[in-house]
Amino acid sequence: MSHTAESEAEVLKEIQQYSFDCRLRMFQEVRRNLREHGHPADIESSENQRKKRRGERQATMTALGGVRKIIGILYTRVMDKIARG
Repeated sequence: MSHTAESEAEVLKEIQQYSFDCRLRMFQEVRRNLREHGHPADIESSENQRKKRRGERQATMTALGGVRKIIGILYTRVMDKIARG
């Protein structure tokens, strides 16, 4: 059996196609597994995101508490001025 450049090119093309098909199947399998089971990094990331959001909520509530306090003080001063005439 003689090897010609054409047959070598065809064999090379088949090998490349097979390699591509294998990588595609592996990628699809990994993607399916991640979709079904979740990724440990994603789980950890979501936990960190949850903690971060909780901290942001607490900071927001603290800021709102300060704003309410200021509004309360201003309201009291305005009402005192109105009451005094």
